[in-house]
Amino acid sequence: MQAFCEKLVQGGLAFARDASGKVLLIDGALPGETVGYEVDRKTPDYQMAHVTDILHASDDRVFPRCPLYGLCGGCDLQILAGEKQAAVKEALVRENLRRVGGVSDLPSLGVASGPFWEYRCRARFHVSLSQKQVGFLGRKSNTLVPVDDCPVLVGSLRALLREKKPLLEAARKAMFAGGGDHGLFEVNAFAGDDGVSLGGEVVHLTVDGKRFGVDGKVFFQGNAFVLPEMGRFVKENCVGDRVMDLYGGVGTFSSFIGDSKELVLVEQDPGCLRLARENVPFCKVYCGDVKDWKQKDRVDTVVVDPPRIGLEKPVPALIAGWKPKRIIYMSCNSVTLARDMALFLSCGYNPVMLKVFDMYPETFGQEACIVMEGQS
Repeated sequence: MQAFCEKLVQGGLAFARDASGKVLLIDGALPGETVGYEVDRKTPDYQMAHVTDILHASDDRVFPRCPLYGLCGGCDLQILAGEKQAAVKEALVRENLRRVGGVSDLPSLGVASGPFWEYRCRARFHVSLSQKQVGFLGRKSNTLVPVDDCPVLVGSLRALLREKKPLLEAARKAMFAGGGDHGLFEVNAFAGDDGVSLGGEVVHLTVDGKRFGVDGKVFFQGNAFVLPEMGRFVKENCVGDRVMDLYGGVGTFSSFIGDSKELVLVEQDPGCLRLARENVPFCKVYCGDVKDWKQKDRVDTVVVDPPRIGLEKPVPALIAGWKPKRIIYMSCNSVTLARDMALFLSCGYNPVMLKVFDMYPETFGQEACIVMEGQS
């Protein structure tokens, strides 16, 4: 069986149709390619399939740089030329906004991108103590793929794959703490300017002249090359004097916004809050769930950067009730972003611009930021 692939959709699957017109979602294909395929799973609405032959290859197809491509679950876009990935990701964001959120013809400010390789300063390693092996989980599996090198990681994290002792020691600590699944132990690592954190020890990373304290347990963007443009975009689009930074983490966006604004940061994770108090001492920092936040004072701009699941259902109406002039929504999942856009539209907020950030080249991961304004 063969099919022509029209575009890429969520999850990096190629959209096609079989001879009867039924939707195919094909793993391993690119837009414009004609491929042979084999069906893996059928549903009433679509079929999941994988490539068996490339009958007509895209001009943008390249040979994967990593020999573990297809086995390791980490990078899934190495078959597409690096310089073409940003456009594909923006098209995917726009498709999700249109299909899920009913948002189309949104002015775009393009895609911010950086190096395609050796950019990632944050990683989640998996360790088998019984076999003394480290690596990543296999694609669509819980099986360890041993890895001796990873071309997307910065040098200090790549070194851990060659000299495994620190990762093995960190995994032993996790074992004694009662962690582990499928015989494997997770070790979260963050590379700073002054060392690598494999747990709660704090290291420091300088981004665009700003010094952040971070540890391996908290979330921090994994691409320090693109982060400056992301932070500046948020700062440039803040209006007024009073800014709320929701899901504020360790204070990343608040640090970029700076002490010229009256800033309130809300974050639920105690580890993030501890670091935020050091990173942005000029902020009012509060611990709590955003959906329970009681805001009494006027707010000019609200910045939200929620986890992948997006905003809890009451939150868009809660934010709109504060009547901010602008809402800046940063998202790592354009499907939940689009879903939440529909809720903000119903609350009287219209999207006015879109900016996409290619934070994770060689993967389908992308960050999208939408700026919204209230209807006058």
